[in-house]
Amino acid sequence: MTATPKLQRDDSLDRIAGLMILYVIVGHMMNWSIGSSNDIRMTLEKIIPYFMPWFYFKSGMFYRPSEVGDVARNGWKKLVVPFLVFSALGIVLQCIKWKIQGVLTLEYAWNFEIRRIFLMGSFEGANPLWFLLSLFFVKVIFAWLRNHGISTGVIIGFCVTFLMANWLLKVEVGPKSPAMPLLEYPRYLYNVLCGMFFYGCGSLLKDRQYDWKVWVPALAVFLAVSLLRKNGARISFMHNVPSAHCDYALFLLAALGQCISINAIFKYISRLCRKVTDFSILGYFGRNSIAVYTMHWPIMMIIWMVMVGSGMMPDTSIPEVKAAVKTDPALRQQLWTEVGVYAAFCLTLIPLLNELILRSRLSWILGKPRK
Repeated sequence: MTATPKLQRDDSLDRIAGLMILYVIVGHMMNWSIGSSNDIRMTLEKIIPYFMPWFYFKSGMFYRPSEVGDVARNGWKKLVVPFLVFSALGIVLQCIKWKIQGVLTLEYAWNFEIRRIFLMGSFEGANPLWFLLSLFFVKVIFAWLRNHGISTGVIIGFCVTFLMANWLLKVEVGPKSPAMPLLEYPRYLYNVLCGMFFYGCGSLLKDRQYDWKVWVPALAVFLAVSLLRKNGARISFMHNVPSAHCDYALFLLAALGQCISINAIFKYISRLCRKVTDFSILGYFGRNSIAVYTMHWPIMMIIWMVMVGSGMMPDTSIPEVKAAVKTDPALRQQLWTEVGVYAAFCLTLIPLLNELILRSRLSWILGKPRK
């Protein structure tokens, strides 16, 4: 039997992954302090409105026919183990946070966390990790379906049909509120199906996306939706809840257009700039995106405990403080300082901890072999 040749790593994808993962953690930093309704955050959302679909699309580009057991074992090591380890850490830190806020009881923590994992797919103390579990199920289910003779096109078609049907039967909540799907829970049912749509598209377009006849129209669709629609076509991928008045079909088209066009553009930029710069910072964070994704949340929680617990920073989860953010310039400046503190510690500690862990016997907690 001829051995399968090892694929050469595409550095341009590492750089996009680095850009996307940094965008994710910056968004979380703002959510924890200044809030999401600020000019910088809103500008970033217009530039990169569809960051989560790209990770599924990119993963689908590396799909290869394999036994389901092999896919499950590989996914368990790379995705589920980090999910379990950092979820356990997150639960402990979340209980400490609740203690500082004065709301911790055993019944509260048990009901809140256990109910949340079944309805949402992640724990409150490890909120972003829903993606790891979602991608694991996407990869396993997709492999199982393909191994049973179901074509990628049929899988994509089923996902679109189910998602669109659920939203066509949506329930209107109010004139200024996003409509909710007919079947609201469990939320991971939808992010798995939506993720499988982009994963399947990635497997189909992994080579063709770089043809200008594909990526130029894709870019045109993305720009048309982003620029011509006032509210764009964004959804919260974890919850599968759209922004107000969002058209779900436009979301799928625009997000797919962004995935294709950003891959092609970065590929061309990488070729042009190879002799000038290697984008080493973006590439590093992209290659180690699991470390960034799993570590930034607990680091931010510890910093929050120190700053808010000691009274250095206000707790923006308090309704009165949250309401004052819009009208108090001094408070906003203080909260932007908090964002800077989060950024400084995350960008310093994550690479340091990543290298220490990968050179130790604990490298398995990041789903990687020891260096």
